[in-house]
Amino acid sequence: MDLEKYSYMSLHAHTDRSNFRLKDAINKPADLLETSLEKGLKGVAITDHETLAAHVEAYRYLNKNKEHFGDFKLGFGNEIYLVDRKDTVTKEEKNEKVKYFHFILLAKNQHGYDFLRKQSTKAWENSHFYRGMECVPTYKDELIRLMKSYKGDIMASTSCIGGELPQLLLKYDKDQSLENKMAIHEFITTMQDVFGKDDFYFELQPSAGEEQKIVNKWLVKVAKAYNVKLIITTDAHYLSKEQKQAHKIFLQSQQGDREVDSFYATTYLFTPAELRDYFEDDLLKVMFKNTHEIMDKMEPISFEHETIIPEAHMPEFEPIDLKNVNAQVDWSKYPDINEYADSENKYDLYYIKLIMEGMIEKNQEFNHENLDRINTELHVVKAISNHFKQPMSSYFLADKEFVDIMWEVSLVGVSRGSASCFYTNYLLDIVQINAIEYNLPYWRFLNVERVSNMPDKRM
Repeated sequence: MDLEKYSYMSLHAHTDRSNFRLKDAINKPADLLETSLEKGLKGVAITDHETLAAHVEAYRYLNKNKEHFGDFKLGFGNEIYLVDRKDTVTKEEKNEKVKYFHFILLAKNQHGYDFLRKQSTKAWENSHFYRGMECVPTYKDELIRLMKSYKGDIMASTSCIGGELPQLLLKYDKDQSLENKMAIHEFITTMQDVFGKDDFYFELQPSAGEEQKIVNKWLVKVAKAYNVKLIITTDAHYLSKEQKQAHKIFLQSQQGDREVDSFYATTYLFTPAELRDYFEDDLLKVMFKNTHEIMDKMEPISFEHETIIPEAHMPEFEPIDLKNVNAQVDWSKYPDINEYADSENKYDLYYIKLIMEGMIEKNQEFNHENLDRINTELHVVKAISNHFKQPMSSYFLADKEFVDIMWEVSLVGVSRGSASCFYTNYLLDIVQINAIEYNLPYWRFLNVERVSNMPDKRM
């Protein structure tokens, strides 16, 4: 069989974005793509540990070099930590060891990628420290509930030896009791029900380790019993066999006694021919074919979209009456302030309310200089809102929300970049510098000549 010609798609691969929680992988997204192509692979799916952070960079690199990559397929996934909520909470309360089982999710289409965003967000909402380690669990009940709206949009596989099914199979290999057999049955049937029988796969991996060999043996047997398709993955944390030592040094640079030789010995990108040292050709052919099936299920996913202004959280509030704010001011001189105070948009109304409250709280004079500056800045904000057809006021309200949260747990700098040039940012407590006092020009931050430029890099 011409394995080099047939090849496969690498469906379980990591980049350096997997290093959020602990040192894990050394692959740069571009290098992962290039090396996969060089080794004759049909594609690669980025499945970092509970993060989608490398996806956009890889997407952009591939699209920038379309002619070079041809029909090479880039997939987007997530290696999650899938656990039972009750079991996990109980063990943590007793200070017992908790196994955070690995599990692979792959998006089939744009709707499926929306699922990955929601799932990963929820996992980080669940994050907490336990025994000195940050845990980001996906609870099974949450996954099952969320998947009800996405069945048919997501594919799943059993992951590495750290997955729940591999661990159950190792346990069953030592004790073939009815209890252990039923645990395997329950896991498989649950996953088939959640994802659909055609979208749930067993993942075999190359390894000289005895435990992985045992898992591979049982996966083949159990797959026949439950009619589950097998795929080959290499859980690539580095690019080639030659990088093994470099990867080991990287992992141990944080924890010098960390054991890495056994598990990570074969976690790199394999050529099709290299896999023959670990699997028979007939089995490889089946697994390669099934990676092609997964690849064919993956529809184009795009990260391109128009600018989206975030929707800020707001409490119930009463809009302000400018006459009640300061009856001595001739508000007719400030049309943009009036327009915001009379707006039909809730974000605009809350924005101007907080600005006026900031004037009072910071003991600012309601003189022409200050009010004219507010009016000018609101004119710019309005122009940007009209350009994007979304309320820019919501952006500043969200920014204020972020800053307020940061103050609760840490210290916040007086400003970042040109954000200090907006007097209204000072009134909202987004920055701590009074732009008028320091003669800072508003246009350094935003102006009507460049309404398409959002201030994200200047805040």
